[in-house]
Amino acid sequence: ERRGPVSELRQQPCNLDAEMACLGAALISRNATDTLLRDTKQREFYHPGNRAVWQAIAALAGRGEPVDVLTVPEKMREKGWLERAGGIAYVNSLAESVPTAAHAAFYSEQVTEKALLRDLIEVCTGTTDAAYLQQDSAQDLIGRLSAALHTLAKRRDAWEIISAAVGFAEQHQEIEDRKTPPIVFLNSGDLDEVLYVHPGDLIVLAGQTSAGKSATALHLLVNAAIAGIPCLMVTLEMSRRQCEDRILAAATDVPLKWIARRQLYPEQLQKVREWMPVLKGLSLQFVEKSGGSVETLCAMIRESADRHGTKFVIVDQLNRLAPAKWIDSERERYDFCTRHLKDNAMQCGTGTLLLHQLNRLSNNSPVPMLEHLRGTSGIEQDADAVLFAHRPDRRTAAQKAEEEPDEVRLEWINGKQRNGPAGWKRQRLFKKSTQRITEDGNVYDEEGSERRPYAD
Repeated sequence: ERRGPVSELRQQPCNLDAEMACLGAALISRNATDTLLRDTKQREFYHPGNRAVWQAIAALAGRGEPVDVLTVPEKMREKGWLERAGGIAYVNSLAESVPTAAHAAFYSEQVTEKALLRDLIEVCTGTTDAAYLQQDSAQDLIGRLSAALHTLAKRRDAWEIISAAVGFAEQHQEIEDRKTPPIVFLNSGDLDEVLYVHPGDLIVLAGQTSAGKSATALHLLVNAAIAGIPCLMVTLEMSRRQCEDRILAAATDVPLKWIARRQLYPEQLQKVREWMPVLKGLSLQFVEKSGGSVETLCAMIRESADRHGTKFVIVDQLNRLAPAKWIDSERERYDFCTRHLKDNAMQCGTGTLLLHQLNRLSNNSPVPMLEHLRGTSGIEQDADAVLFAHRPDRRTAAQKAEEEPDEVRLEWINGKQRNGPAGWKRQRLFKKSTQRITEDGNVYDEEGSERRPYAD
């Protein structure tokens, strides 16, 4: 027979003496007041009266007014909080109970510690209750629990004030030492000159069907891994084996159909043998899944970052993700998923490339733009950069009966970028039979006109 939650059987963790001491220290020392407001939050106090005192102190300090045994009770009386806290006698007892204001930081730490324990109990109890109800899958529950625990683990260090002197000193030293900045270089020629992937960035790679999104993603993935960047490929549409076949075909320039059938000519087999040591040595992991919640996916990314030091993640693709609790609106569903992926990237310090579909382009607007993104508003806001994969010579319906050349033009068009130049275009040659992307020797500006030759 199931027993009741732990919270119903035992006293919730709290340290009322520490709560009184850190509030009392704030009443007699301005430095202790600053420590209290910096290190604690109102909700972390267990006693309702102590929460009211904290709120009064925060209100006074926020307006630059004195904080002491006279002003705090007066503010509480003005707001109607005084009697709820136990009257003026209780507030006075706070100042009398503190041994010394010099230990305010220690008292605040004890308050925060007990609050974290209460939150941990709440999270675990909620997961236990949901498991008994059996309305969500085990993987979804594990994903939500992992996300909640990760948030709790990061809470203490969520805010850190760094002086400009320290920040610029570190920056100056890195420049003098020629230290590589914390940017994920994609090792993709001239693309690295304009696309800067910082830890925590969310980059959306969008395109129409058969426009070269997956080929572009795998091209960037392998080049980054070859450069020594630990990478993770989350494939929600293709199987892991399909991704590996495409990577091998592009690397060796052997037609994909022969790689998939495992039927190679001797010269093709020799190319495979030459490339295998390189591919086997890549710091590259795969997550293969036919679908799932974004919460579970974020938990997998965090695990990969913790265990393998992953710095670059590719998710293929957004329309295969959904929240654990279904949202009917497609736009709200996309907003939920991109927000979670962006927050997760910030917490893990990974650069994340998210593949997405475009709405159908019209004859009046043949070049992809931000308004062509499906579920535009939230995606555009959450993304640090938006990159379009576009084939300008893509056949129309009337031309599909004609044979298309194997090597076609592929354009990477920048629609948005926070951390660098915007409005640029880079052109590549895309060989469909092998999924291979190569530079065509030229760089193009935002209008598509040739600007300068590119030399390796």
